[in-house]
Amino acid sequence: MTAAIDETPIVRGPSPGKGRSAFVKHGDFVWTVGFPKGKTAKESVAEQTQVCLDIIDERLQAAGTDKSQILEATVFLQDMSTKEDMDAVWREWVPESCGISRACVGKFVLKKERKKERRKQGFFF
Repeated sequence: MTAAIDETPIVRGPSPGKGRSAFVKHGDFVWTVGFPKGKTAKESVAEQTQVCLDIIDERLQAAGTDKSQILEATVFLQDMSTKEDMDAVWREWVPESCGISRACVGKFVLKKERKKERRKQGFFF
């Protein structure tokens, strides 16, 4: 038996850097990440979170969807004691009645000036 080959093209968004895409789209699925572009160690986690979420909004729009279609997110924090600061911004950003499945992970290696990194997966119709 031969498996069918999926002919759906993979669409890659503009490259923010060598070997990366702003988003990757296959069929009705979109994958993207947000990071605190232009970050400094002086910015708070809340400020860096807002920058990330703004970038995610831009990337999702470029891919033809929006945050109301996000299924899952993983948030990486340098210091879990700042989770509430991140979460306050997150709660304001997530659309009403759009409970995104989210995990928050801390204590891993990030450059000192980068307090967080976020990975998103989205779905749109």
